[in-house]
This record gives sequence, structure tokens and C-alpha cells, in this order.
Amino acid sequence: MPIEVQSSAARTGSALAPDLSVIVPTAGRPEAIARLLKGLACQTLPAARFEVVVTDDGTQPPVAPRLAGLGLPYRFECEWQPRRGPAAARNRAVAKARAPLLVILNDDAGPPPDLLERHLAAQRGSPAPRAWLGGFDFAPECRTPFAVAITRLGVVFPYDRMRRDGPNPGRFFWTCNLSVPRAAVVEAGGFDEGFDQPICEDVELGYRLEKRGVAVHYLPDAACQHHHRVDVDWFCRRQIELGRGMVKLWRTHRDPELLPWIRSARGDETLLALGIEASASAAGAAYRAIARAIDAVDHAAPRDRAAEVESAATALEPRIRRVNEDALRLGLLAGLRGWSAAQALEWLDSLPALTTLVVPAGRDAASIERLRVRAGAPVEVREIPAARAGGRSLREELLASCGGAQICFVEPGFAGEPQWLRRALQAFRGPARVEFGRFRLVRREELAPAALTR
Repeated sequence: MPIEVQSSAARTGSALAPDLSVIVPTAGRPEAIARLLKGLACQTLPAARFEVVVTDDGTQPPVAPRLAGLGLPYRFECEWQPRRGPAAARNRAVAKARAPLLVILNDDAGPPPDLLERHLAAQRGSPAPRAWLGGFDFAPECRTPFAVAITRLGVVFPYDRMRRDGPNPGRFFWTCNLSVPRAAVVEAGGFDEGFDQPICEDVELGYRLEKRGVAVHYLPDAACQHHHRVDVDWFCRRQIELGRGMVKLWRTHRDPELLPWIRSARGDETLLALGIEASASAAGAAYRAIARAIDAVDHAAPRDRAAEVESAATALEPRIRRVNEDALRLGLLAGLRGWSAAQALEWLDSLPALTTLVVPAGRDAASIERLRVRAGAPVEVREIPAARAGGRSLREELLASCGGAQICFVEPGFAGEPQWLRRALQAFRGPARVEFGRFRLVRREELAPAALTR
């Protein structure tokens, strides 16, 4: 049974339609939605000219009773539905909205006082239907080194890739702080409720709107604060879901712009999946150790010293690039294979332990990469150095630098067939070292001068 609450303004308000309907889905964050509603109560746009329509997507207990006493000056409705995802939640709110213009916000947004006034002015000044996107900056209490770094890198909201003076494609249709004519959304068919995760569901509608001539324009000086404390675990989960969502976008519309990697596979999903699986197998779960290192740096930096936060963010950027690449690749593989995120992680855990691949010095990078990807198992690559620091032996050098459970020495020119290492590891169970033609495997704990004779 739906649970609904209305403000006193909604119950006694004018029958005239407002200028703006603010649409907000929420799920399990009562403090966040309450903060947003209070922020909207301080708008420079008169309260009679806008309404706020919230859909509570399955929060238990429902959030509506906790919002009933806020005393909001504008017309406000909040209705509960069983958990169906933000696309369905927004559609429910759009159906109840009375205004010709929608402002769609995240529940963790902190609006500046003139936000609605700026969106209204931009929409009324538009010569044709447009979506206007304002900024979404981390709130001061959420500006950790990790948050600063992902903002710089543009791996969550790449605002730096937007044109500031012209139209942008539908992939910038982000419903964190965006306005759009209601009629455009309804005529496009609303949000696709098959996208039931909070990822790609807004971009999918943006894609359809773009095809109907409704582009995304940047709205300056209208940034909301993003009241969300993020960390690397959240980021990894998000990027896995992003990869799955991108595959779903491709399958829905068959536009390679939505899945750029498909071009390298000539539009063949099976071929793309094989390539991504080989690359993901070679990378293995190494990103988890990198993620732990990111987390340690992120928590160690003092939050009240801006210079130290910025410095730590700079140090984190290379590691975040690697984690982003690995998590997104795993998500793409999950999407192509039809796996859930949990099944993708189970597949990752089923891979063999890391192998250190030792190659002769001077081998070209392209051949090393081919060998690594063909391995079919997680590998790290080490070159045999021409000279060793401090006169250390090869054994000492490897023990100091390698992280593999086993060491694999390959001869010059060895190319390897697909899955060459994985098949060898299946046979490498009892002995300390085994010769496999042009390569040999040695258990790390068995490293000894005799085993390393070249």
C-alpha cells in the first residue's frame, strides 16, 4: 500500500500549476532528503512558484513520516513504492508533477539559494527545448583526497569534457542537478525502467532526447553541493555497475558511441568478451591491493588542511586510474557475459594465484603485452635486469620485487598460445619446479640458486 505525505502547502495550495516541479528519488537516506528539502525551503524563487515531488524507492521504514513535520513552505508530496530503482521512481514523480518544467536532483544535493531561479531563467531563455545541467561539487566535509582525485580525473562526473558554450550529447544527461521540459521527457517515453540500477538510466533517456533534438547545455554558477562521502570501495562497485550499464546501453540502441570498445571487435560481442576476459584474467584481483593502499592514504590525510588534501589527491591519481580501469573492465565483462556484479567478483576469485612472469631484458613492450594477455591467468611482468643493484643475485632481486605465488621464466621469443599459463598452472601442483618446453615454473618459496640457473 503506497504511503504518502503532503505538506500543508500542498493541501491548501492554489490550483494553478507551478512554474517548476522538482523531482527527487530517494532510497534509504532520510537525513539526506530532509537536508535537501530544507535547502529548497530557502530558495529565492517564491515557494508558490514551485513544487517538490519525492518518490521513496523502498526505504524501510518509509521516509514520509519523518518528513511530515518539516513545515515546508512549498507544495510537497512524498510517495512510497516497492524498490524498483531510480528510473521507476522518477517516472512516478514525473507522472504526479504539475509544472511544465522539471528540475531533477539527487537526494544528496545541497542547492544554492538561487538554484531554481537560475534553472527557470535558463529554460525560459532557451529558443528550443533543452536540458540544462548545473555543477555537482563535493561538499566541504566530503572533500577527501580520494574525492578530490576522482573529481580531477573526471571518472564519475566528467564535467571537464563538457562544452561550456554549446550543446552536449545525451551522455551528459546527469540527473544530479538538471532541468528539462516535462513534455520532452513524456514524449520520449520517460525513463527506461529496465535500467533498475542507479547508473546509466539517466544517460539512456538523454540519448533518446538527443535524437529528438533536446541537447544538454551547461548552466554556469548553479552548482549544487554533493553531500556524499565516497571511498574506493564505493567507487569499485560503481565502476563495475557502470561497465554492466554500458553494455546494456549498447544492446538497447546498437550505437558504438555508447560502447566504444565494440569497434575494435568489429561489432562482435563474442569477440569483445574474449578480449576483455583475457585482459581481465591477466590483471586478476591486483586492484584490491591498490584499493587498500588508496584507502590508507585517503584516511591518513588531515581533512582540515587543504594543501595536504590536494597533495595526497595528486599522489592517488595513478592508482585510481588503475583501479578504474580494472573495475570498469570487470563490469564490461559481466555485462557481456550476462553476469551480476556478484557473479563477476566470484569469477575473479576463481582465477589462479598471481604469477610473476620473468622475461629477458630488452623484449619489446607489445610482445610482452601479448604474452601477458594470452596467459589466461593473473600475471605481473619483471624483466631480468642487465645489472643488479648492490651486486644482488637474481634470486635476491626476484625475492625483493616479485609478488607472485610462483615465478615463470620464459625463453627469448616465446609467444605462447591462448591460455598457455593457465593450462600449465593446472598441471603445476606437486613439484617445486616444472619445465614446459620454452618456459618453466618455480614456486616462490622454493627459489634457490640451482633453480635459477640460466
